Amino acid sequence: MIKKIGFGFAISALMLLTPALTRMAEADQISTFNVKGTAENNSGGTMGTCADNAVCSFSGTLSIDTTAGNVTGVNLVFPGLQDFSVLIANFNDGLAWKVDFTDILVANLGYLSFSTAPTSGSLVAFTGGTIGGGEIVNPSGLLYIITGGNITPSVPEPGSLALLAVGMLGLGFAGWRRKQRAMPLA
Repeated sequence: MIKKIGFGFAISALMLLTPALTRMAEADQISTFNVKGTAENNSGGTMGTCADNAVCSFSGTLSIDTTAGNVTGVNLVFPGLQDFSVLIANFNDGLAWKVDFTDILVANLGYLSFSTAPTSGSLVAFTGGTIGGGEIVNPSGLLYIITGGNITPSVPEPGSLALLAVGMLGLGFAGWRRKQRAMPLA
């Protein structure tokens, strides 16, 4: 009798939770992607650690809604400039995906263009891409020409991995405890 009540309760709970789980599965999936690339300093002077006409590294992240297919956030760091963290626009120009951004003071503007995978020209189910170009400018003129780079999925945060490990340990302990109860006493 107890087993039948437990099984019936489990089925009822599953039926009640199914709509909520379906809505969660259909919700937008925002993923963070690492951005690493190179840019040529064309400012006419040294920018932070980047000498004039030198090719220097830049890095940061893009937040992409891989369900709706658009960029939702940007955080890029170029030598000698304030972080670019304000998203202006993002669109497919027919050749590549473009992201327009600025810093918090709107002193410098920039854009980044990149290829998309697995579907050309779409960020739906985006898994990474190759940076094809871009520029950083301000009212004085051109600061950087973006020469290339990659956009790759980021590694899960350590907290997420720790939570997964604790859950697995809990399941293992529950299974071990169930097995101990089932053993006859000697």
